[in-house]
Amino acid sequence: MVDATRAIEIASAVLNSALLLEVAGLFLSQHKKSREQLSLLLTICFFSFWGSSIFYFLRFFVMFDASFYRIEVALRFAAFTTFVYMFEKQGKKRRVPYLTAFCIACIALISVLPYEMAYMFSFTIYIAALIVFAYFFRVFVGTEGTIRRDIVIAIAGAFVMGIGIGLSADLVVSYGGDILIVSGLFLQVIGMIVIGLSFYSIRSADEFSWHQNVQTIYVIHNSICIFAYSLEQDALLQEGALHGGGIATVLLVSQAVSKSDEPPNHIEFQDLHFIVRVGSRSFDGSHVIVVLQVQKDLTILNEKLDRFVSTFEDQFASVLEGKGGIVNMAKINVQSTELTSMFRHGRGKKYNE
Repeated sequence: MVDATRAIEIASAVLNSALLLEVAGLFLSQHKKSREQLSLLLTICFFSFWGSSIFYFLRFFVMFDASFYRIEVALRFAAFTTFVYMFEKQGKKRRVPYLTAFCIACIALISVLPYEMAYMFSFTIYIAALIVFAYFFRVFVGTEGTIRRDIVIAIAGAFVMGIGIGLSADLVVSYGGDILIVSGLFLQVIGMIVIGLSFYSIRSADEFSWHQNVQTIYVIHNSICIFAYSLEQDALLQEGALHGGGIATVLLVSQAVSKSDEPPNHIEFQDLHFIVRVGSRSFDGSHVIVVLQVQKDLTILNEKLDRFVSTFEDQFASVLEGKGGIVNMAKINVQSTELTSMFRHGRGKKYNE
């Protein structure tokens, strides 16, 4: 029986380490390609959890030492702290991340206080866990589409991880036995992997503050800009036709360079970024082209632009069809202004379905 238990402990330690290192390696590889801060933070997070699990399992193989506990809790706390930092810097855009500073102070105290005090103080890690959960919920509310789906998966992973933390708690283990330690830690790892893979799909933390990356939208038909709206200023562009004409020229040049029948979906020129969509329907022999100028090309903005194009075509079909190139600009300006609300945070919900 003892040999079987030891075999389970060894297998669990190896499996936990292998899984955590694999996910950490995925994020490290992603960071090397994208240089995104999100992938770097998640790399740190998973290496911290990996280190924490190593010191957690040491209690099964060597004589317990208080320093093992300190390091294990500090590393796990550090993993949570990376999410807290993301919440403050990416979500809240705080200049002073005081919640992160609180977590770092807790880690420092756990590392230097006498063992009995450090043990009691280590329960502050649950405060960090609650902050992380609140962060996930806030992101869920503010996102849509595939990003929201990924956040739902992350929340499910956090729930599994929470169950694992509960099972491996000293109070529970004292009643259920050491097998709960292995089971709890395994569930924690599974939960972390689910969280990690969901964030791996997201790729950029800017998805969580997508509305801050939207600048201007242009609608072009027959090489003429029929609608230009500044989402930053929440107003029609005074020289929209001029700006739109320049963008139409850029689209034609890009199309010629790529030797394609349609312009590319993404255009970058110096510090300018454009997401381009061509409508699926032909009006007066030409397709509508919608260009969204952004600070950064994000998944959620691509999905919103797809919905905008589809809705625009449905809403203005009668205006664009069979007019011999003459378009009622006033009608488009009035009705399209409402349509642009889907690009403003917390507004335009009827267009976001």
